[in-house]
Amino acid sequence: MIKLSIDVNGTIYGSWKQAERVEAKIAQAEGKTDFPSYHTIMTRKARGHSIAECFGFEEITYSYKDGYEVANQWYESKEAARQAISPPGLSMNCIVQRLRAGYAVEEAFLAPACSLLGNTITLDDGQTHYSLKAAAKAYGQQYSTVEKRLNRWGWSMEEALGIVPRINIAGAIYGIFYKGTLLYVGQTTGTVVDRFERHFTRTDKGSNNSIDYHMDTHSRDDYTVETFKTTEEGTDLNQLEKFYINKYDTFNNGYNLTRGGGAARPQDRHGIRIAFHGEKYNSMQKFCNKYKLDTKSITTAHRVMEQPEFEKYVEGIISKRDGRNEKYKTSLKYGVGINDGGIAGFTSDSKTGKRTVHQPYKFWDVILRNCYDPKANKASPLFHDVTVCEEWKTRTTFEEWFEKQAAVGELVIFHRALDPNSKIFSPKTTMMLPKNIVALINNKAETIRVPTGDNGYPPGIQLQKKSNKFIALFTTPKGLEYGRVKRIGISFDTVEEAAYHYNKVLRADYIREVASKQTNHKMKAMLLLHAEHFDNIAAQYEEHS
Repeated sequence: MIKLSIDVNGTIYGSWKQAERVEAKIAQAEGKTDFPSYHTIMTRKARGHSIAECFGFEEITYSYKDGYEVANQWYESKEAARQAISPPGLSMNCIVQRLRAGYAVEEAFLAPACSLLGNTITLDDGQTHYSLKAAAKAYGQQYSTVEKRLNRWGWSMEEALGIVPRINIAGAIYGIFYKGTLLYVGQTTGTVVDRFERHFTRTDKGSNNSIDYHMDTHSRDDYTVETFKTTEEGTDLNQLEKFYINKYDTFNNGYNLTRGGGAARPQDRHGIRIAFHGEKYNSMQKFCNKYKLDTKSITTAHRVMEQPEFEKYVEGIISKRDGRNEKYKTSLKYGVGINDGGIAGFTSDSKTGKRTVHQPYKFWDVILRNCYDPKANKASPLFHDVTVCEEWKTRTTFEEWFEKQAAVGELVIFHRALDPNSKIFSPKTTMMLPKNIVALINNKAETIRVPTGDNGYPPGIQLQKKSNKFIALFTTPKGLEYGRVKRIGISFDTVEEAAYHYNKVLRADYIREVASKQTNHKMKAMLLLHAEHFDNIAAQYEEHS
């Protein structure tokens, strides 16, 4: 087992940075003024120079400042060469990665880039896929690995997708240890020392590679690397990597996110893994979901705390919440609701970090508040004299019903969906509906502009004081404008005649028109039920109209 080591003129250093710092001081003491900077050293290393050339102890016969030679032609820079001779779609970043991976200069600049998305992929066996990503998924390969094999390492399409084995690579299988415990098994076609160093210098730590996240959050001196096996050309590195990952079980008890060989990552392996009270979780999100914790704050705590401190921190949060849960469970919500689920959980948006209340609890709270809170009930005419059934006064019972509704999008809970005359929220009368559908049935003009009963006339009817005639008002919901206007446009001599036209034309016929355009059969049946309801009301005024 060895630690990262750099041999510079017979002196062993633990890292390139340490070597640069010490050798720079020696050069300064000797009066040398041309010692290269750390950036220059690493640039030379990436270009394939020897250690002596990187540190300036040997002369570099080829000056990169004078230009760049590709296929016996000189160019001012790599970028100039790329623009002049590289095939379309080949980026500068891809060329640099190819050079670092050991491509010949001509291959790095002239080998075409494989189309990543949107172009059809046809394989030697006749199989066709609409994109490289679809092909990778079909053959169980990780898309990013397939892309690198094609554009950086020069593999064929069949080799990149794992259809035929890649057996002509020389390389090594290595293991990374933390305080003597094996965490990760990997493969490299370069040197194990360089690959070990790159684990420390990755910029996307914690995003998709949890061994790099682990190495970024712990002391560098606690890590060592061991070469398990070196190979010559003709050996399949992928199969060897799979063998050692399976042998040491670092997929289940370490930080390998796949089973090796470029295989696609399982759906539950996406990011930081975590242990709590001896139990391991494949993702931070999975852990937070189980204990109903805020993912953003827990991830931050896990990054900066050691394991004992982190477990104590999480235990404190859970204990505090459980104490508050008991308080919530013993008190009635708005005097009637039994909150047997405790404090409402939160969900966090992975992009914005914004927290929102658990949806089932949110709707349960809304119907109880509007029905039983005097202030809210007074401000909501649609909830006057409306109650909640006994079974839904218990939170967990309501949440069981809610989870079966497949509520997607901006929906509202409507107690008259299955019974136009309902005055109760219950499973037999209630549905989750889009806002504009509920507005269509309720008619905003009834509840706000012309409050039912406040003017002494039927719903939707208003008296024009100047003409002393009656008009019927209807507000068309957003998203349902099928050519209808907001009012009939004519006035009536009697309230009965206005009420007939309101219920027949503006309500029943319009609702039936909207229903005809619905593809959801349950929604269509519900709308037709309400259209029939308004037909029956219109019939009461027909003989007087």
